[in-house]
Amino acid sequence: MSLIFYYVVTEASTQQGSNLPGKREVLQGFTVTQDENNWLDEDFRNIPCQLKSKLKECPDFQIISEKRKLENEKLKTESEIKSEFERKKRISTIKYTSSLFIFFVLMGSLLYLSFNKDKLEKKPWYDLAVNSVYTVLFVIPGSLLAKAFSDLK
Repeated sequence: MSLIFYYVVTEASTQQGSNLPGKREVLQGFTVTQDENNWLDEDFRNIPCQLKSKLKECPDFQIISEKRKLENEKLKTESEIKSEFERKKRISTIKYTSSLFIFFVLMGSLLYLSFNKDKLEKKPWYDLAVNSVYTVLFVIPGSLLAKAFSDLK
């Protein structure tokens, strides 16, 4: 390998009491032959790759990497189970609150129909509405609540 230097005169070299020499070497550049470049590549630049390949041959490294892989899979399955449980819990909560909302809306409409029975009984749709509300009131929210409670267990 050959290094190319050039010299510069510094101001400090002309001042009294300065210990710097009159000329300073400054590296201008360097040239590297192909053999030297190959040597640098093999010995310095590819050290992580070589270390990894040597470690892969070592039985202890293989045991440790297998243990690490098993631990990662275990953590992954635990997190998947936990996220699945959280998702089911969230869906159950949505079902529960929506069934309560439906229940209160239907109860409100049933109360409205009951309090205004005198005015609305003459309408042709009154009996159908009351019967439908009673049916829907007990069938839909009841089934949703049963499903929500079964999902929580």
